[in-house]
Amino acid sequence: MADVVKRFFVVGLCLLILGSFQVVLWIAYPKVGGLKHLKKSSGNDPALIQGQKTILLYTSFFRFENWDLEEGNGAFQKLECQVQDCFLTNDRSLFENISKFDSVLFHLGNLDEIDHEDFYAKRAPHQKFVMFYLETPFSLPSNFWDAKLKKFFNWTMTYRTDSDVFSPYGSVRPKQEILDPEALQRHFDPDKLPANLRMAAERPGLVLWFVSNCHSNSLRETYVLELQKFIQVDIFGSCGRPGCQRGSDCDKDAFRKYKFYLSFENALCSDYVTEKLFSALSKDIVPIVLGGADYAEIVPPHSVINAKEFPNPQDLADYLLELDDNPDKYLEYFWWKDSYLVSQFNNWKTGFCNLCKKLNEPTQTHQVITNPVHWMYFQEQVEVCLRPDKIPWAALKIGSEEYFKGVVLLGSICFILLFGIVYALFRNDVKALLTGDKY
Repeated sequence: MADVVKRFFVVGLCLLILGSFQVVLWIAYPKVGGLKHLKKSSGNDPALIQGQKTILLYTSFFRFENWDLEEGNGAFQKLECQVQDCFLTNDRSLFENISKFDSVLFHLGNLDEIDHEDFYAKRAPHQKFVMFYLETPFSLPSNFWDAKLKKFFNWTMTYRTDSDVFSPYGSVRPKQEILDPEALQRHFDPDKLPANLRMAAERPGLVLWFVSNCHSNSLRETYVLELQKFIQVDIFGSCGRPGCQRGSDCDKDAFRKYKFYLSFENALCSDYVTEKLFSALSKDIVPIVLGGADYAEIVPPHSVINAKEFPNPQDLADYLLELDDNPDKYLEYFWWKDSYLVSQFNNWKTGFCNLCKKLNEPTQTHQVITNPVHWMYFQEQVEVCLRPDKIPWAALKIGSEEYFKGVVLLGSICFILLFGIVYALFRNDVKALLTGDKY
């Protein structure tokens, strides 16, 4: 029997070593950077740039040095930009000095790559220094507060609609002009929907959620924990059931089994709407949104369910159960599918069309972002984001913490009981193994 225990011990040790190796690989893999320079396209000879606005990607985009974009004019052609007279590169030596570029782009997540002393010596008056960021102020690095950044940037390029260069995560646009969307909605007939959409009302699953950030500034996890008391919510990803991640075949299959999807943002900030919404809108599922944006300005009427329009999670759950029991009422949320087109932008890429267009405008007024920190945190003297302690459902967190404490306590008791049972069954074998005696 001691030999059996020894074998179990050796196997367990091997699994522990193998698991540690996998963790090391997982940690190291994201640190692998991109190519040193952008992917080359035809016509990148500097002699051929004349007449095009030049854009230098001075910093990396997080760990991507090449921003996953093609050098030269090719990026703007592939994006089918309305204005394409621009040349993109991250090669600082393309000209004799940086002052020759029309625009220099800085990703706020990589500010440590800036050599300020070098820049002040080389900067030209005509240049536009652009601060680019697609995350919320909660994610800004500490060096963003550096006093050297005051009056450093000329333009802003973010998801906010008041940016100099608007760079959204996606859009929903009518295929042709619709004068009265609400009238179109009123005359909607569920029986005329395609079969794949009608079948959505027959799906067995209710609410689906893929999530990887388990501690958000929007306290969405607290809201969902309360929602789960009244309706089934199946959670996948790093914060839920293991084995099914976003972008996998499992992900695609999961969306075909549920009626609703939680498009909950990780922060409640003005205009902050990410791929969580646009990805769900492109599928045959009804998104439930939670964010700080004005969704009426972004999506067609009656195309999403806004959690903030309900007094509490229980009322939202009651409404979802009502839709589950009434297929025709549920299918009304698909009335717009044949009349609108959902565009999922590849994060930062579509913003470059807007940047190229703005650079080519005949008149350019000189401006300076006096205080970039204030711009990121305030919009017309009002805070851009709702702080966690000001969120209405923050009070639910106290109950949630007590719930988790109970779960941990129960789990600890179960572990102790299980250990006691195992020890009682094998105590003689363990003693024999420790003393070297054969049992």
